Amino acid sequence: MTSLPGFPPTTTAFSTDPVDQVLASLARLGYTGLKREDLGRLHAGDEYETEILLMSGVSYRRIIDNVPGLIDTMFVKTFASSLQDNLIREFILGQPDAHEHCAEYLAEDPAAVSRRTELKQRINMLESVQKDLMDFGNNKHTREELENVYY
Repeated sequence: MTSLPGFPPTTTAFSTDPVDQVLASLARLGYTGLKREDLGRLHAGDEYETEILLMSGVSYRRIIDNVPGLIDTMFVKTFASSLQDNLIREFILGQPDAHEHCAEYLAEDPAAVSRRTELKQRINMLESVQKDLMDFGNNKHTREELENVYY
């Protein structure tokens, strides 16, 4: 097989394969780079091609409409129906001491309670100091009065 730049390859021996002969003829007509698989596009379309495309579109829409319903039925409703039983079992709510268990689940972290109390005390102290500073600016206090308040 020989080829020149810009020209399709040519064979030195004549091929007896009819497909190769067709591809060589198409290459001479300017349709270069074709392969055996490309020849399938030369067949005329199916006489029912329009109907097939229409029905495939309809079936596609029906599938799209039905898939969410199937997911809902098969997974979500199954999950929801078993959810309550699982919660009751896992949180030990069906036993006589369920009230204590629920109180434990809802109890606040003691460290958070302690920190909140500490911060509230600090806010109260800072607001008291702020009020005293505002009063100091509005009234003329003597040094002895201030020493009696803070010492």
